[in-house]
Amino acid sequence: MLVRSFKNRVLTHPLSLQQKRTAMRKNKYQIWVSLNENLFLHYNSFSDKYILMNKDNHELYENSTPDILEKMNMELFHKLVNADYFVQDDFRETDIIIYKRLSLKTDTTLYHVVINTTLDCNLKCWYCYEHKFKDSILKDKIILSIKKNIELHYKTNPYTTLKVSFFGGEPFMNSTAIEDILSFSKSFCKKNNIRLIADFTTNSILITKKNISFLKGYDCYFQITLDGNREQHNKVKHIKGLDTYQLALNKIYALVKEIPKCRIWVRINYDAITLSHIDEILKDLEVLDRDKVFLIVRKIWQVSSDKIDTLLLLNSIQKIFDRGFVVDCYPLTTNRLCFAERLNQVLFNYDGKIFKCSTIPKFDKQHSMGELDIPTGNVIWDQNKISQITKVMYSMKCQDCGLFGSCYGACNKTLLQYPDQDFCILKEIGMDMREYLMYNFKLSLQSHHTVGVDSTSYSE
Repeated sequence: MLVRSFKNRVLTHPLSLQQKRTAMRKNKYQIWVSLNENLFLHYNSFSDKYILMNKDNHELYENSTPDILEKMNMELFHKLVNADYFVQDDFRETDIIIYKRLSLKTDTTLYHVVINTTLDCNLKCWYCYEHKFKDSILKDKIILSIKKNIELHYKTNPYTTLKVSFFGGEPFMNSTAIEDILSFSKSFCKKNNIRLIADFTTNSILITKKNISFLKGYDCYFQITLDGNREQHNKVKHIKGLDTYQLALNKIYALVKEIPKCRIWVRINYDAITLSHIDEILKDLEVLDRDKVFLIVRKIWQVSSDKIDTLLLLNSIQKIFDRGFVVDCYPLTTNRLCFAERLNQVLFNYDGKIFKCSTIPKFDKQHSMGELDIPTGNVIWDQNKISQITKVMYSMKCQDCGLFGSCYGACNKTLLQYPDQDFCILKEIGMDMREYLMYNFKLSLQSHHTVGVDSTSYSE
């Protein structure tokens, strides 16, 4: 036992004799920013790890080779090796990143079924990109075919988790279809020991007490939008005589209270003025359980980034942090992937047309990705189209960026549609590199993911 333990330590220790004999170099996917004259934040996007260094250690790291740094500061050297800042000379980090992304795309443990129960909606939000179709509804024959597809896909590609996402339009305009599909899915998953996730993108206004009572027995995810404070939200989500802001808050409170397994992402869509009222929004969310409720901050896509006050955005994010909420503002992560680029995902439109992405100009034949064989539930993909969506694509500029390991960049659909445009997340959100890394570092501190702090104090 003692010999085995010692042997395992030698084989796995980052400074093993075998590794010492191999030349080392810096991982190409890392970047640093100065926080002040004596404190520097280093980030490795390959390993998604942060290290704070004081000035002396920062200069030592930047200006010396691995073998020299090892002799001068063994503790720092250990941290750098363990976090993949130093790698073996023949290490292929670019190939590994691409392989990991391919693995995510081709993973079959999760089957993700997205369903447009309708393309109709009870609201007319000015920024909505979808074409509204009155009286569009998921017909019984399509519901039956979707059920058959869930069974058929499990037989041909067994999965351990089934995620059923309801989209639209406003999905709760057709709550009967939701309950029908989820009742079937619950029975099917219980029989086959499959985890079931029920997922909803909704304005929440039409969710009833009956809906909530039905969903108590499900593992539920919700994304519910607030378009600003009460005054602004009610202008965007306008229904004469109704306080739609309070209605949304009431539904959020009820869902958190009544559904035991419930997670809600409150999405704050902002324009040039929304975030100036962030305190009012946070006050109304203050009582909510931080283990169940998370905030997403997203710029309305029609609003140019140069119209956004970056300082206001950063201050808003900090206020969300200060109140203990996790905030998603395009975070860096090695596991993030657009759901539409997963091979094991399909979107069923209300009329039976097949798609992948939910953000397309129209759910029509031109943009469809295949056909649903209604009698059998089999999806017949357009091989020419599907081959483009599921492969790993990126720009050469992205590959040369220090953030390549954890920044997803533009999706395949965007890269195919606009091959000559320069897409960068920093440009999209209007932050510079220092601001963006600071946001992500604070997020990592909140999640306890940091690997080392080379200073006795940290402040920003």
